[in-house]
Order: sequence, then C-alpha cells, then structure tokens
Amino acid sequence: MGLRFQQQACWNETWQAAVLLSSIMRYHIQSVVKELGILKRVSWHTFRRTYTSLLTAHKGNLKVTQELLRHGSVRITMDVYAQANMQDKRNAQLKVVEEFRPQLLKSA
Repeated sequence: MGLRFQQQACWNETWQAAVLLSSIMRYHIQSVVKELGILKRVSWHTFRRTYTSLLTAHKGNLKVTQELLRHGSVRITMDVYAQANMQDKRNAQLKVVEEFRPQLLKSA
C-alpha cells in the first residue's frame, strides 16, 4: 500500500504540473523531521493516524471521520488509524476504580 500511495501524483493548479507525493515526503517533510530531531519514522500513514486521533479526541462523529479518510467502513478507521487519548484512558480507568473502591479515592 505504501508504495502505491506514494507514487500517486497530485495536480497542483499553481505550477500546472504533477507532483509525486514521494517527492514531497523526501524533499520537504523528511528534511523538517530531521531538523526537528525526530527519530521515529514519519510517513503519510503517520499524518493519517494523527489526523484520525485528533478527530477522535475532539469527539468527532465516527462516520464523518471515516468519510474524511475515505475508508470503506468505520471498522478500518477505528482499528487501523485511531488511537485512544491517554487522558481518556485514565478517566475511564478512574471511573472503574471509583465504582469498586470509592472510599479509597476519597481518603487520598
């Protein structure tokens, strides 16, 4: 999937020329990533995953998120791209703890 996606060309009306997405990644994005000292691999998938996680964190509609990413189903969107927000995970866990041990939290 990565190679197929990276070889797609997008048309830029200003330059009146096709621009390969792999060229944008290699010559523009990767140079900024290197300057910032980011050691992790950054790809188009990274941007899609971050975009999905931000939409989810802002309580966006799942169907809207799916359509923005042009996925065939919400399951693909949620299983592959979305990540749970750390604060949301902590809040969910705290609710479970409160349910079973309310006196423990009140004394702390």
